[in-house]
Amino acid sequence: MDELTSGLMAIISAAGNDYKIALFIDGLDEFEGGHEFLVNFVKKLSCQDGVKIVSVVGPGIFFCDSFVRHPSLRMEDLTRNDIDRFVRGYLEALPGFTELQATDPEDIEELIQSVISKANGVFLWVALVVRLLSEQIRDGKTLAILQQTVSDLPQELEDLFEAIRRRIDAKNLGQATKYFQLLRSTPRPHRFSALKLWITDDCRGPNTRVAI
Repeated sequence: MDELTSGLMAIISAAGNDYKIALFIDGLDEFEGGHEFLVNFVKKLSCQDGVKIVSVVGPGIFFCDSFVRHPSLRMEDLTRNDIDRFVRGYLEALPGFTELQATDPEDIEELIQSVISKANGVFLWVALVVRLLSEQIRDGKTLAILQQTVSDLPQELEDLFEAIRRRIDAKNLGQATKYFQLLRSTPRPHRFSALKLWITDDCRGPNTRVAI
């Protein structure tokens, strides 16, 4: 770590005349070490001539306070309109939703705003939650249940994935477990296609072998 730090500082300290440096740092709040050390290190880098830094952090109070005097923008402010259109477009395509909307438009609008606000600008969170809501709407769940679902869901993606896993119906747990084990045993899960999944799941003969 000391060698890496010294090397980086050597490159940074030479910037300004012959070259300039732009650093894009994602996920400062995910750093597992001391956050105060990290903030001071980033500020030290940014004080060098010819160096510009763009950093991405979560909505934590510590980082917001630490960089309060620096130019900043909030992702949720920039993506709010797009997320609004996505949520409405997805849900309003469901007949069950339009029925609820016609019966109780104010509470439905409150539900939509809750989803948008809780997303904090993260489209993946919105996509997962809207899909979950659409399943409940198709099952004929009441508006109160939909509101409670949004209220109970965590904002962090990892926690949301875990919450969705816990909501898997008991009759589907066996199949879901097979899928999870299949993906974990795959050397390159990001290249695991839907076709391979279908073949592997469908071919259950005793002598069947499928190359993944």
